[in-house]
Amino acid sequence: MKNFILLGESKEDFFDLMDQYNEARNQKPLVNRGKPEPPEKDEDFMTQKQMAKFLKISLPTLIKWKRLKKIPYFQIRRTCLFRKSEVLAALRAE
Repeated sequence: MKNFILLGESKEDFFDLMDQYNEARNQKPLVNRGKPEPPEKDEDFMTQKQMAKFLKISLPTLIKWKRLKKIPYFQIRRTCLFRKSEVLAALRAE
């Protein structure tokens, strides 16, 4: 499980990087450049507060799990995002 920290990158750069990552893993791109398509429910990105509320844990517990690399996350500058499906898969694997 790898964590990525991107500094000084724009949202568009982040999504381009994620598209490249998904292509390497043979998954569909995050952003459809043509017609807008609703995201799959499990592919939603969540902030720390949203993820803590979803998992029904405290924010300090979520931050501790991040620090211990128990759950995957993406960080752009000061914004930390979690992909719901990856977090659930990591927690099921333990």
